[in-house]
Amino acid sequence: MTSHVRQVRFLYKSILRLHKSLPEDLKYLGDKYVKEEFKLHKKAEKPQVDVFLKAWAIYARDLADQMKLKQKKVKPDIGKGFTEKSLEYLSDDQVVQLYQLFDEINAKKT
Repeated sequence: MTSHVRQVRFLYKSILRLHKSLPEDLKYLGDKYVKEEFKLHKKAEKPQVDVFLKAWAIYARDLADQMKLKQKKVKPDIGKGFTEKSLEYLSDDQVVQLYQLFDEINAKKT
């Protein structure tokens, strides 16, 4: 197994492990989203894979930091918000995907 494949697998499994600390509804959505995204990027080109892995590594680091605060009984906000500026960088497909995720989250709340 190549080093790259090991890195991807390690990141994927680390994220799923981190999700175990989330509330059940967030864990379900997070796991579903991560599995779909990693599956979609299985055959991506190297430049896209590099950006993809960097973004997911940042996500994993941020979530791990938030879970450490949770363990210390500090109630952290889970996740990060979007600024208008950050939304400008999303492709049309990403905006649609974000909206679908938003709909799914709101459907779970009702």
